[in-house]
Amino acid sequence: MSLEERVGRIEDVILVMRDLLVSHDDRLESYFGALERSREEFEFKVNALVDSQIKTEAEVIALKEASRSQLTRIENLENK
Repeated sequence: MSLEERVGRIEDVILVMRDLLVSHDDRLESYFGALERSREEFEFKVNALVDSQIKTEAEVIALKEASRSQLTRIENLENK
């Protein structure tokens, strides 16, 4: 094999390696982009869950107060 053929093969291998590296970088970029979108979606859902829990707790407190008020009214009616 001549020196020119060897250099040509080395150049070909370098081009293949460059293409593989570009492809790898593209896949990593895609993976990390998807990971970031997934994290953002998770944070959005957790925040929505927390907001819902706060609202539910406030409604439970209001129901307890209404229940106590009704119970007091019923007791007052029974004692008359």
